[in-house]
Order: sequence, then C-alpha cells, then structure tokens
Amino acid sequence: MSVETASIPVDAHVHLHRIDCVSKALDAAARNFTRLESANPNSVRGVLLLTQSCEEQVFEQLAISSAIGRWEIRHSNDEPHSLLASDGRHVLAVICGRQVRTIEGFEVLCLGTLQEFPDGMSLAEALEAMHGSIGLTVIPWGLGKWTGRRLEVLQSMLNWVEPSAVFLGDNGGRLGLIDPPPLLTGAERRGFRILPGSDPFPILGDVMRIGSFGFRAEIGLSERDPWRVLRDWLRSRPSSPLPYGRPMALGRFLLNQGGIRVYQRYLRLRSSG
Repeated sequence: MSVETASIPVDAHVHLHRIDCVSKALDAAARNFTRLESANPNSVRGVLLLTQSCEEQVFEQLAISSAIGRWEIRHSNDEPHSLLASDGRHVLAVICGRQVRTIEGFEVLCLGTLQEFPDGMSLAEALEAMHGSIGLTVIPWGLGKWTGRRLEVLQSMLNWVEPSAVFLGDNGGRLGLIDPPPLLTGAERRGFRILPGSDPFPILGDVMRIGSFGFRAEIGLSERDPWRVLRDWLRSRPSSPLPYGRPMALGRFLLNQGGIRVYQRYLRLRSSG
C-alpha cells in the first residue's frame, strides 16, 4: 500500500504517568490534533512520543492491553516500541521513549526506543549511552534547569557536540508571555534542531494539554513502521520542523507551578512515611 505525504502533528514530549490516565490522554490528543487537521489520506492522524522515566512502565502495560476506554490498542507490524490506538475515526501512533535525570539535574530524552538508561549519569555519559540507540537524543528545556552552573555545562556541551547528534526540546509548559530561552534560539541559529512537546505534569488535569504543542511532520506514515519513517525524516532535516501551538497562559502556568510543588511534597512525605 502506498503512503502519501501529509502534515501530521507530533507531540515530542509526552508523559502518561499512570495507566488510568491513558484513555483521557488519547482523547485529549485526538481533540487537539483534530484542530490541526489538514488533508491526510493515510490512517495515522498524529503521533505521541513518550518519555518514560525509569520508574514508569505505562507503555509496557498498554502494550499488553487490547483496549483502554474507547480506544482499541494494537501493535505496529515491525516496531515493538510503537503502538497504534484507534477509536474508529482516529489512529494515533504511540511510540515509547525514555527520560534520564542526570547528576547535574538535566533531563535527557531518548525518543523511539524500549532501551532503558539509568538515572545518575553525567550529561556527557547520557549522550554517549544514547548515541548508539535507534532513538533520537533530546535535551529539553525545563524551568530552572538551564540556569547557573547547569547553563555553563550545557553551553560547553553545545560547543563540542555536532548539531546533528542531538536535538533540543521546546516545552509547552513554559510561560507564553516570555520569549523562548535565548540558549534555545541561539542554538537553533547554529544548526541545532528543536523538537517541541507538551510535557504534561501528573496533576490538575494537565493531561488535557497532550497534543496541544508540538511540530508538524511533512511525511506519509504507515501503521507498519511509523517511528522509522519519522526518525529518518527528522534526521535528514537541516533545520527544525514547523512548530505548532502556544506555551502556557499566565494563570495556567502559576497553577501548574503551585500544583507540582504540592505534588512533589506529597511524594516526599509518602516515601518517608
């Protein structure tokens, strides 16, 4: 079956957090992707690139499910790290990936892989570990993570690594009233490519933002090997793909920042009790 080129929305930084959030996440993604729909003769209507931390196993739980909510779940033909979720109208590709927390406090993502990487490596060690993976390595912006000593470490890394070897990530959780981080825009001018994603928090219905911030892939995706086609398209590009969506309004940003602090305190109290 031939696959025609289309403009397919991709959210490049998705956390599902818990299996009981998945149905709502897929509903939200379908709704947000529908707002961006253009002519697409193919079955795959959008892509969610998961970034699971080492303690999360949501993709693995989803992979042994035949359905969740109104969504039928099936495997792609050729990729164990790719699932297809269908509600009879939309087919969404859900592709596993990993998130590592480095000793300096960065997050590093490896998109499109089932391979696991331990937390606690240095930034340089994480990049080296991911280099031979089938995935794409991404260093996403995060509030407070690109400041002070960490900013110096990241700037030094960007001076020696090839722009083709690593992507940087824009984040739908940042405040939309403020311009993108200068390091992000400066690195893009130097040839580093930017992959935007929503990066939802595990709080306050933030799952509803999934699919609302990302990029458009001008490709044809089949259900057989969606990650391989998307990955190869991204690797071949000399510049960032076209982004879509807006970062957070002030009210939602403040609500999220307050909510995540309460949530983190709850987790600390639960672990100490």
